Amino acid sequence: MGEGKLLRRAIEADNFFSSIILWGPPGTGKTTLAQVIANTTKSHFTTISAILAGKADLRVVIDESLERRRLHNIRTTLFVDVVLVTLI
Repeated sequence: MGEGKLLRRAIEADNFFSSIILWGPPGTGKTTLAQVIANTTKSHFTTISAILAGKADLRVVIDESLERRRLHNIRTTLFVDVVLVTLI
């Protein structure tokens, strides 16, 4: 994310990749970084849980995103969160 680095240049230029994988332990800022990307690129931010969401949920997100793009020319940044919680 440092100045002049690829990810930062892509975000600042609003010339972003079609998808990226943010990997790291809980609490390291993956969701926050996704929100920063969405805000900086003027995209609508949506998050779903890969554990809890099903095909129907994903279809709703896709349909809403297509409609938002068609009506308002606003892109959507979708963050698919894979949270694994171990309970003792």
